[in-house]
Amino acid sequence: GKEPIPKKVYFTGGERIEYKVHYGFITAGEVVVTIDTSLHEVYNQVCYKADVVGQTVGAVGLFANIVDKWTSYIDTSSLLSHKFVRDQKENNYTLNEITEFDRKENVVLVTRKKDDNSFELKGYNIKAGVQDMVSTYFELRNYDFDKLEKNQLLYINMFLEDTTLAIKIKYLGKEKVKTKIGKLKAFVFTPVLPETKNTIFAKEDPVKAWISDDAFRIPVKIKANTKFGAVEVDITEYKKPLKR
Repeated sequence: GKEPIPKKVYFTGGERIEYKVHYGFITAGEVVVTIDTSLHEVYNQVCYKADVVGQTVGAVGLFANIVDKWTSYIDTSSLLSHKFVRDQKENNYTLNEITEFDRKENVVLVTRKKDDNSFELKGYNIKAGVQDMVSTYFELRNYDFDKLEKNQLLYINMFLEDTTLAIKIKYLGKEKVKTKIGKLKAFVFTPVLPETKNTIFAKEDPVKAWISDDAFRIPVKIKANTKFGAVEVDITEYKKPLKR
């Protein structure tokens, strides 16, 4: 089931987190997560504006030129997304898409820009409490981790493109993790991936995520073990919000 969102919010405007994406010794990309210092009004609701920008860097940029920007408008009281914007450029491929959540009727409206600059509109039914890609990241940070028992499952529903994905995440316990911003105590999680024959992931806990056990609950590291080697996302910088 779905836990109620706790009163305490572990993020606020003015926060900036930078990550580097490594494949073995190669730095392949960087991801920056920011929350706007000012609040935004979307459909008469007061929202945080959160941006995630990912791009290829270094030698990898010679082969693949990727700049993806995802923006979520997250309700300051319910922490549910009201609007989600994807602006992706991957080599010659571009995607411009807006997903609007109607929380009263539990439907989403997806507007996608087509190659001829016309727009395609589609509507979908959703369950209450569904998040987008970016708001899922923030919802996970706001779970009451202290009450979790080892191997307990968390459930988050995430809507993307035209589908609601039911995400299950297993809590593995606490451990210390070395990062660029220091050695931190962290909660460790692994997503429960669907079993398929053609998976590229290794067998046991193929993806792990570490979230800091402190006043900020920052995702500081993600490691994915694949058949081709490990891909790591590591925090490189954390700019605290101006006031707490």
